[in-house]
Amino acid sequence: MQICKQYLLLMFVYLAIPGFLPSSAAGPEPIRVPSPKISKFDLTCDSCRVALLAQPELGTNIAFIQAKIKSSPNPAPFLEQLGWEYVKKARSQNDPGLYRMAEQCARCWETNFPGTWEPLLLKGHVFHSLHQFKEAESIANKLVSGRGSPFDYGLLGDACYDLGKVREAVEAYQKMMDLKPDAHAYLRAGQIRWIKGDLKGASEMYLRAVQASNAHDPEAAAWMRSKLAAVFWQLADLDGANLMVDEAIKLDAQHAASLHLKGRLLLSEGKETNALVYLKQAADAYPLPEYLWTYADALRLAGKEKEAIAAEAVLLKKGASMDPRSYSLFLSTRRIKPEESESFARRELKERQDIFSHDALAFALYFAGKQEEARSEMELALAENTIDPRLVFHAALIFESSDQKKAAKLGKIAGQMQALLQPSEKNLLDAFNKKFASLTTAVNSVNTN
Repeated sequence: MQICKQYLLLMFVYLAIPGFLPSSAAGPEPIRVPSPKISKFDLTCDSCRVALLAQPELGTNIAFIQAKIKSSPNPAPFLEQLGWEYVKKARSQNDPGLYRMAEQCARCWETNFPGTWEPLLLKGHVFHSLHQFKEAESIANKLVSGRGSPFDYGLLGDACYDLGKVREAVEAYQKMMDLKPDAHAYLRAGQIRWIKGDLKGASEMYLRAVQASNAHDPEAAAWMRSKLAAVFWQLADLDGANLMVDEAIKLDAQHAASLHLKGRLLLSEGKETNALVYLKQAADAYPLPEYLWTYADALRLAGKEKEAIAAEAVLLKKGASMDPRSYSLFLSTRRIKPEESESFARRELKERQDIFSHDALAFALYFAGKQEEARSEMELALAENTIDPRLVFHAALIFESSDQKKAAKLGKIAGQMQALLQPSEKNLLDAFNKKFASLTTAVNSVNTN
């Protein structure tokens, strides 16, 4: 409740927080190379034809923008708008094909006027969204060296973050903050604070993002509130967490991340029936392995075994293509398909070298009985001192065979955060901690005798 009150107070008070400081001013304007003057567009090239294909199922807004492109003497700004609208639709509908439509908008622009910056930024975001992080990083480096806008640095930081280059991400995000301390910069500052294990600092930065967010972009505003809610939950402020997630759902009733988080909060309170309403909505809207996993666990807790099996069947069928990393974690936790779990974890690590990919591979290796390799990967996963219940839980299991004292300590820490784990993960953690409790009792008994 304390942080919830802090949230209400900070709606009116500006905090000075050390480390990752917003500038007192927007900072010097970046060196900009202007885009060439646009005089004529050829909309007959292949990319333009694809971008302008009629798609009535996507709603009237896209059709309206497409009509503007065809009728305007300077269609460039409308083409850019169309590209970002496709990105928005891709996120909300979980449709990678729409990211490719956004890419076609960028290519249409580039075909007519090579060297312009706007389509390059759009294309960089498409690549990042499709987990082509190295390609996104390459584009971002071109942008920051040639133009240097806040969003260019944001893209560079995002790509570096997912490639496990946290130091480089911090540098890029700081430059973004110096140029324009807005909601997008605060959100990324919170992300860095969180991965570095500074939960209080993360909550303060996410709070600033919420305060600076724009209700005219409900999806982004909901996302920022869901991030703040998750950190409030980690800080044991359930009132603050529920306040933020309820605000997020009010802003965007279809926001899958917020629906999933609300369901998890209710599940942690033992309200399985209410939780299932939100968890089903999240899984239906965005059938990611993580969402289906929580939904299946909740169904099982509610005594609905057939429905749980059905949800897991969908996860097993589609999970690998939707999110290989989460799919691998699910397989390892369920103790099924060890070779497949390791294969997907290794594949993900090639594309995304962050701490969570190292964790997924570590847990898959542990499941496969490759203890030494698992410990090496787990050390990399813990490199940033991130306070994450899943990371700590996995570390406890993995270090059990080499350092029982360390494993017992990690298991105790994970136990303090077990409400944030999946129910099936909690079962493994409970069994682990009970074993160590019994072992401690036996050792104490021998010492006493």
